[in-house]
Amino acid sequence: MQAWIQKILQPIADKYYLKDIQQIVQTTSPIQSVSYPRLFYNLQYCCQTLHITDIPTIYVTPHIAGINALSVSYQKETLILLSPQATTLTDIEQRFILGHELGHCQQGNLVAHIVLGLLDSINNLSESVGPLIEDAVNVPLKNWFRSTEFEADKAGYLCAPDINMVHTLFTKLGMKEQITAFESYAEIDATHPLLLTRYDELKKHIAL
Repeated sequence: MQAWIQKILQPIADKYYLKDIQQIVQTTSPIQSVSYPRLFYNLQYCCQTLHITDIPTIYVTPHIAGINALSVSYQKETLILLSPQATTLTDIEQRFILGHELGHCQQGNLVAHIVLGLLDSINNLSESVGPLIEDAVNVPLKNWFRSTEFEADKAGYLCAPDINMVHTLFTKLGMKEQITAFESYAEIDATHPLLLTRYDELKKHIAL
């Protein structure tokens, strides 16, 4: 991650999201092989596939909505926050999502991932956060962040090499088979690429 990105986003992450993460850690037990055996095994599998020896701790929390996951850095430890709905996915779907998050960890972009990811995922955020983000995050930074999503998808695919499964999973997440010209234009100023764009980029990568 470029130093200037870190400099811009770290104070925002510390000021607005540290308490959210603290609350999750203090009120939720990390998953174990007994409590979530499938999820625990799939995390181990993904870490082995991606050659990650420092295995993150996973918390399943209702603070993450829908089918979703988010990797964060907290007190020099990497955590993955997972929504309850994500625990109901098939093994290979879980591996893709976990591999995606581990891909973010490997890229070292967790500060940006925290700020921009929690902006969409954590419930009941202060309304004052939005303008601060918009002031700090310009189009080049958003372009950079979208590119990290494509790279994280490649890590997810290494853990779950089934493009048909990715299509099914992205459809569950709300992927549309076609996008309008307006949606394509709006994507330029978005922090996350459209699911169809991510799917198409992953197919291009596989075809190389």
